[in-house]
Amino acid sequence: MCSDCLVWPALLKSIRQLGGSKEQGRLFGLLEGGRGVVDTAVAFSALGIFVWLGSGVGGFRAAIAFYAILDIAVGVLLFLLLRNQTSENPTPRKHKAGLAEIWRAAKLPQLWWVSFTVFMVYVVYCGLTYFIPYLTYVYGLPVALVGAYGIINQYGLKILGGPIGGVLVDKVFKGASRYIRLAFLCLIPVVAVLLLLPADPGSQIPAMIVTLLFSLIIFTMRGVFWAPMDEVGIPEETSGTAFGIACLVGYAPGMFAFIVYGSILDANPGAAGYHIVFIVLAALALVGALVSSGLVRVAQARRAAVEVPSKS
Repeated sequence: MCSDCLVWPALLKSIRQLGGSKEQGRLFGLLEGGRGVVDTAVAFSALGIFVWLGSGVGGFRAAIAFYAILDIAVGVLLFLLLRNQTSENPTPRKHKAGLAEIWRAAKLPQLWWVSFTVFMVYVVYCGLTYFIPYLTYVYGLPVALVGAYGIINQYGLKILGGPIGGVLVDKVFKGASRYIRLAFLCLIPVVAVLLLLPADPGSQIPAMIVTLLFSLIIFTMRGVFWAPMDEVGIPEETSGTAFGIACLVGYAPGMFAFIVYGSILDANPGAAGYHIVFIVLAALALVGALVSSGLVRVAQARRAAVEVPSKS
């Protein structure tokens, strides 16, 4: 909860303020890609410490200590940098926050369109967890390929997906909402291909490619699903509170999605359970396309409202 409701709103508001409306996709996409690079470096460093100390209890404790020390060091560094940054402005403008500010943000209808769009992306994203056990159980993926697949899926696609999504949003689609809607629709045929693949070891590589394609699309969406905050006209002075509300709603699937998907697998042992989960993901993607269509309409209305006065 501290991450979702405290750290993320401050971080996301800072990222939004780094550029104008035509750069939001790239900014948030680079944030996601940068997180992928940092995640990769930290994870492999912790793994190196664990292996170096014998892969036992001592190595495990050292890896946990490494994470703790790293968090403390980054916290101290941010405290010093942020304090120095604010000290350059001797008369910073103070803005009172409280229940009134929360209510003010909550009354913005466009905030809820963004929040539920993020919710739909995240609930589908939670389903990526089941690709590795599916490939292992149904296609007999060997240990070596499981390791390679996991690295690519968890780290490689995260590093690539964010920047790719950002460039597509800013340069091709000229808006994150339109790209997210199309990406949701693209997930449905990908799931259909996955379900139609023969369940035998000879289809290991095609199954890996299809699931990685699904993951890549999701990571491009994750990289830009906060960019519509500017597109739909959330006031910048309210964006910190707005991001807080949106994070609470958008990341909510993390509290229940795995339980739901896991219960489906428990009730339907074998490949059938995974197929049901993937069908649910496709259905959720369709719902996500509908929700993001509402977001597109809000963004178009706001764009038209801005362009009319400028032409007159």
